[in-house]
Amino acid sequence: MAAKSPPLPALADCVLRLATPSQLIDFNCAMQESFFANHPVTRQQLDEGFAELAASPTRTNGRCLTWALVAREDPDGAVFTFVDTLRRDVVVRAPGKTVEAMPGGLYSIQSGYSRLLLRTIHYLLAAPDALPPPPSDLAPLNDPAEGTLLTPALGSVLSSDLVPGWYEKCTMGSGDNEREGWVSVDDHSNSDLYWPLSAESDLPPDQPGWSHAWVYQHDLEALAPLLSQSFRNRLDSEPDDGITTLLLPDPGAPGWLTHLEVFSKIRVCKMARGPTPADTPVGVRFFPTSSTSSSPPFQSSNPIVLFAPGLFSRLPDLFSVTMISDLPLSLLPTVLRLLVPLARQQGNKEIRTWGLDPDGAMAKLWCNLGGRIDSRYHNRTFPYGFAWYGREGTKGDLLGCEMWSFT
Repeated sequence: MAAKSPPLPALADCVLRLATPSQLIDFNCAMQESFFANHPVTRQQLDEGFAELAASPTRTNGRCLTWALVAREDPDGAVFTFVDTLRRDVVVRAPGKTVEAMPGGLYSIQSGYSRLLLRTIHYLLAAPDALPPPPSDLAPLNDPAEGTLLTPALGSVLSSDLVPGWYEKCTMGSGDNEREGWVSVDDHSNSDLYWPLSAESDLPPDQPGWSHAWVYQHDLEALAPLLSQSFRNRLDSEPDDGITTLLLPDPGAPGWLTHLEVFSKIRVCKMARGPTPADTPVGVRFFPTSSTSSSPPFQSSNPIVLFAPGLFSRLPDLFSVTMISDLPLSLLPTVLRLLVPLARQQGNKEIRTWGLDPDGAMAKLWCNLGGRIDSRYHNRTFPYGFAWYGREGTKGDLLGCEMWSFT
């Protein structure tokens, strides 16, 4: 029988703490009761799934912490609500500066549905002097030493299908100093592009001069540092407006290129999909035809497209492209032509990708080839919201909101 959350006491009687092992069991029970309510998942399957997720390199070594809101009088007892903080590595470029790596520069927030808890979390994740003075009604830490387990970040990100404005109201500060929480907007971060397989017959001829090789799960670890360098180069090429600090998730961080394989099975597909077969491609990379090898080593400047067959089992018509890196416009028709047979094998009808600038050349070309661009913000298909933890008067923007980094 799943555990039910007790009635929330007065805010002054609440404290925040790292969840104990028994409280984590309650968390799994609560997940089964709500998130998995309409899915045939047993408690054993749920426990095994969450254990597999917890063992992912993206979550080990203190990267993922579960926080519990509890009664001050009984901090080891019943939990009112939970939230996960997942520490992320990013590459960053401040105005007028060069690109640099920032381990732990971003946090992903998961399972948070209490404004009190979420408003408190801002002050655990940000540098002490970066935010407005905290409101008096936040929940204090039961043990202040637990706060030292979190490294100060430049921002945090979450995705949710709740009504617009809910997470924006999980604010920082109060009164004249109040700042919005997780701001979700209808821009590149929440674009949703579709291309029907039926448009294959209208694709122009392949661009000469390029050969390709398929990428498999066992290749991803070796590709990670090269893609990390590619993303640094991408950020370096972004215009500098002199005001905005740009953040880009780092695909070279431990486990992130294989993150979706586990996360989607447990949290997205609710245990309804198995592992991707070892002989199923999960990407395609390109290299000049003039190469002396039929499959030369991957270079950080080589075009690559990653995808996740069966990522959304509840949306069987869609084939998900999760990352596009260094792809020239001229190669897009070739990519689509290569993906069509794979998508048809999965029973898909459309290819889908996130994070392209709706006004950019790549998105416009997809549309000119028969695709359409939609909005995850307006459709509430788990749009991203970003909370900036810079000082007053500064701005931050999270780029690279592609499917590979979805949490």
